[in-house]
Amino acid sequence: MNSNGNHSQQGETKQSTAQTTTTSTTQATTKNLSITALQQHPSFFVQSERIPKDLRDQTLCSNLRGNLEKHWLMIYAYLDLSFADRLKLRWMCRLFHKVEKILTVNKHRYVTLMPMPKYTYFPHPNYVSLNELFDELNEMHAALPYIVWEVCTAPEMLSGGKVVRARFVNSSGRTLNKFVPAKINQINNDDNDDNKTTFDIVYDDGDTRKNVPLNEIQRRTVSV
Repeated sequence: MNSNGNHSQQGETKQSTAQTTTTSTTQATTKNLSITALQQHPSFFVQSERIPKDLRDQTLCSNLRGNLEKHWLMIYAYLDLSFADRLKLRWMCRLFHKVEKILTVNKHRYVTLMPMPKYTYFPHPNYVSLNELFDELNEMHAALPYIVWEVCTAPEMLSGGKVVRARFVNSSGRTLNKFVPAKINQINNDDNDDNKTTFDIVYDDGDTRKNVPLNEIQRRTVSV
């Protein structure tokens, strides 16, 4: 009799423990689901209209995004964002895209907020390779008015394949004060010293010249 009672008591204890474990697991799962739900909405303040009402009430989010001109332009001016940061924000959501539309018109009281300059991106649907895109950009740049050529002052201004003008060397090996069209073929900087950087170039007629110093190369710029 006592033995049966002990078995019954043990069975009830196991059942109670199982229920407690199940309840704890359910609560933990619910908690995890709640955290997961929160993580699925990366921008509560900007895109609150996309958040379900129950989750919005839970996190005390508001549907009020603020006035574009009175609030968000002031925020932009205070943060003093770079063009690169503003471009990233523009791709993030519709709100920042609308802010950039206002800045493009450039009719506001914040003199530090300039319109976004023209830009492009890669991969690009119209160009298969990066070289094709750069060729197009170089042609557009060459067609701009007020093109001037200036002597390079830093090696970072030049890169492989860049169109430049370099001093011409005649058949006797004399360097003339005459700059002719060429391209950068190779950058030589074995000592990691900018003052010792030289460039191998290819002239448009096919002639080559090695170890050209920086002050004998001109790059194309736009005078405004």
